[in-house]
Amino acid sequence: MVTQQERVSLIEEVASRLDLSEFMDRKVSAMSGGMQRRLSIALAMLGSPRVVILDEPTTQLDPSTRRKVWECIQYFRESYKCAIVITTHSMEEADELCDRVCIITKGQIRAVDTPQGLKDRFGNGYVLILKVMPGHRQEALDFVKKHVYEQAVLGNCLNDVMRIYFPRDGFDLTHAFAELFSEKARTEGHIANFLLNQATLHDVFMNIAGLDEAHLEEIGYLNENAHELVVKLLRHRGFHASGVTPVQKASAPPSYPFR
Repeated sequence: MVTQQERVSLIEEVASRLDLSEFMDRKVSAMSGGMQRRLSIALAMLGSPRVVILDEPTTQLDPSTRRKVWECIQYFRESYKCAIVITTHSMEEADELCDRVCIITKGQIRAVDTPQGLKDRFGNGYVLILKVMPGHRQEALDFVKKHVYEQAVLGNCLNDVMRIYFPRDGFDLTHAFAELFSEKARTEGHIANFLLNQATLHDVFMNIAGLDEAHLEEIGYLNENAHELVVKLLRHRGFHASGVTPVQKASAPPSYPFR
């Protein structure tokens, strides 16, 4: 039971963290779309819930406000020890907020793991994004294969931006950076700028979406619907699926070991 004093304190805290304090007296109809989105998240957090389900929590928000909402979600999860289930089309958001990610394509669950686990299993190792001088994409690719990694795989290209993939095993990051920062990368490879990073969840999603049914079954296809998966998550967190009633945690984890 939340007392009147605790309720007022909680409202002020939630409003402050979501930058809504100065709009406490404003009607919802007079708020912008982004402000209404933040308000809906604030309402979800009132009462110190044990389980929160958020559907596209940062839709219509600018980058700065999106980052603020992410920080608030992480704060509430850790401070109130609540389970938060998020549905999102943003792979960046999933990577930032989730300790377990479920990839769904064509209405079916394809993979469940930690963000890093998915990258290790379905990622392409490392991704090199090149901004090359106009009309010199072939020279840039030749330079990468000659000086960085011979078995580099060319991904998609858009105008003068190229994506090139390297495997995780056997790839020397120190050597790659030395070559890409060298003067010959500009003169011989016509490379203006580059970004070398680990494969992202976006790459993971695209790879999983491109796998056929036979391959998915071979690598561990999860033929289970989303409702059953959420039930597993809630039970492992210590809740009944219906009514969200606390229960004693089982000694053994479920099939998918949610933290």
